[in-house]
Amino acid sequence: MAEIIDASCNASDIAQFVSEAYKDRLRFLPPALRDTKKSVFEGLEQFAQALWTLATFYWGMKTGSGPTLDRFTEALADHSIRYESHISEVTSGRYGREYKRRYKDKKADLNEHLKLGTSRDPRFTMRIHFQWDEEERLVVINYCGWHTKTGN
Repeated sequence: MAEIIDASCNASDIAQFVSEAYKDRLRFLPPALRDTKKSVFEGLEQFAQALWTLATFYWGMKTGSGPTLDRFTEALADHSIRYESHISEVTSGRYGREYKRRYKDKKADLNEHLKLGTSRDPRFTMRIHFQWDEEERLVVINYCGWHTKTGN
């Protein structure tokens, strides 16, 4: 993925490139794409790798044509990216408004997410919340930006 990144590149450019390259596998909700335009995240190679892994490993896992969950999480860990299957009930209850998005006239599922970085500084941390659309067989990016509020 490093070949798509140059000095003038930003998170929005990467999101648009990957979503176009994998348009049959990965879709950004418009608010999530706007989130990337505001991003100051400096780990652009890590961000590109996270999106690529969602479009390949995760997509393959969900369609039954690819790796297991263990292999998906290993591929992420190789790039210091962590997978979480859910947000905590405390976080969801306390900061529910932070996690509101709509997809297909329903509340978007923001449980599954990738963690890039551990800082609260948006230059060094990004969260990518996503869900699987079984009907369309694609990964839907619901939120993509700085670390949202949590109960921690």
